[in-house]
Amino acid sequence: MRFFSCRAERGFTLVEIVLVIGVIAVLSAVVIGNLGEAKKKPRDAKRISDLGQIQLALRMYKDVHEAYPTGANYVGDVGKIGEGNDIDTVLQKYLPTAFKDSMQDSDSNYGYYYDSNYDCSGVPKKVLYAKSMELQASSNWTDVCGDTPPGTNSYIIILR
Repeated sequence: MRFFSCRAERGFTLVEIVLVIGVIAVLSAVVIGNLGEAKKKPRDAKRISDLGQIQLALRMYKDVHEAYPTGANYVGDVGKIGEGNDIDTVLQKYLPTAFKDSMQDSDSNYGYYYDSNYDCSGVPKKVLYAKSMELQASSNWTDVCGDTPPGTNSYIIILR
């Protein structure tokens, strides 16, 4: 007669299973949290690249007309690019495709703008800018213009 069994118990305890699920949940939360930040960098880079293309189109306009577009239609929100405003008509001759900020559809705080008479620290400038860059480090507004951007964390190009 045998009182001891050689058969080993197989399987996991409830505590082991709960512990593994908990570790997986914590790791998933960390990875998913970082993915949101990882998506912001390429979006900001694309938006800055778009501004560079628009800047080139405005330079071509200036080469032809010996000045950048001016007037009330190119000041502030009226100069919003990609909304069918007068600035879009000017740019269509020099850009192969229309540029509209991809972030603009989800939030009206985003967008590309051309302003022919922006008050940049007391000096009127012709500027091209994107409102509300996603990464805080993307803004160059305070460095370039020295004042408060017309939207949180905006990126500016002063046209010369």
